[in-house]
Amino acid sequence: MDSPSEIVPRVLAICHRYHLMHQLGLRGNMRSPISRTIAWLRHPGLCLRQSTWATTSLLIGLLIGTSGCQRFHQHLGPKTIMADRLPYNNAVATSWKEQTLLNIVKVRYLEPPFFLDVPQIVSGYNLVQSADANIGLLNGLVPGVPSPERFRGLFGAGTAFSDRPTIAYAPQTASQFIVNLTAPIPPGAVMSLIEAGYSANEVLELSIDSINGLRNMSASGGELRPADPEFLWAIGVIRQAQLSGDLGVRVEKPGTTDQTILMQFSHSDSAPELAEDIARLSDSLQLSSETNQYSVVYGKTRQNENAIAIQTKPIYLMLRDLSPFVQVPAKHLAEGRAQSFDTSGIQDRPLMVHCGAEPPEQSFAAVQYRGCWFWINHGHLESKRTFAYLQLLLKLADTAPKEAKPTVTIQAN
Repeated sequence: MDSPSEIVPRVLAICHRYHLMHQLGLRGNMRSPISRTIAWLRHPGLCLRQSTWATTSLLIGLLIGTSGCQRFHQHLGPKTIMADRLPYNNAVATSWKEQTLLNIVKVRYLEPPFFLDVPQIVSGYNLVQSADANIGLLNGLVPGVPSPERFRGLFGAGTAFSDRPTIAYAPQTASQFIVNLTAPIPPGAVMSLIEAGYSANEVLELSIDSINGLRNMSASGGELRPADPEFLWAIGVIRQAQLSGDLGVRVEKPGTTDQTILMQFSHSDSAPELAEDIARLSDSLQLSSETNQYSVVYGKTRQNENAIAIQTKPIYLMLRDLSPFVQVPAKHLAEGRAQSFDTSGIQDRPLMVHCGAEPPEQSFAAVQYRGCWFWINHGHLESKRTFAYLQLLLKLADTAPKEAKPTVTIQAN
């Protein structure tokens, strides 16, 4: 007859092995040590007393409990960062593109744009693991049942996992946001982008209405006015001077009432063709030939020969001037739901939005509006560039101090 002094060491050895397997993160069959222990204890060659069964039952119960605790204390935080950061980033970026596209489409239908911000995402996880063991011995004599068969055991385990993100939405309805939507972009913000190296012609084509009287494209009152050829040529020369290093932009005391913006053309070392274009640009903008440094001011007309007057657009007019390049179903035009524009005279389109009854298989951005799908193809790089610069200008237009805004917090599940 085996005594507890003979049984306990073997059970403890199995418990120790089971504990090490959890510490090392081994994912084998964790029930097999327990099953083999019980089978060994129930071997007919063993005749265990009731006290021995009680001791063994306690040890096996502790074994199961230790297993559950080891699994429960595994950390979830580091794994969730890798699993969630990029998906949330992609979701917010995609949502912004779709919201911007929707607002351009809405302006095409003469409806006001509306923006909903996502200021906060809080992701919460909960993992609960449990394990239990019910072990007992049939007391008394049971006819036909040998002593080892009186041992009975029931083992169980369970896991509960929940992912409950909380997302906050902030409607952009404050008076300051309306001002930012309808007030012109500060010239210093536009020049700062050029100073930072962003493409001068693309920034200027999207954000300004005129430069020293040369007019950009405009869509107003259902009519699309093409840009002056001299305007497109002028911003092209500015871009070439930027690429060659012959354009200098300096913003002094930005964001103050004493802000000064200077633009300088240094064509002494330029290629002959570019030097001729810069000289012609000075004539086209009616600038003084006695200096190569000019102040940049806001306005439609210049103050003197040493100033470059640029009239910047507000965000709403940027959306309005992009809306003619949204295709609209003929039925909607016939019913007067949307404005009709003739874009045949525009060669280089900054945006191209398609429409159809079915959603596209692949797209850069796609939204459903008024029973139709509107989307931008992945292959139209000019549209993608326009969206990239539009995002920058939206951020620059948001000059209001951050304050508490009404938010709607929604638990995602």
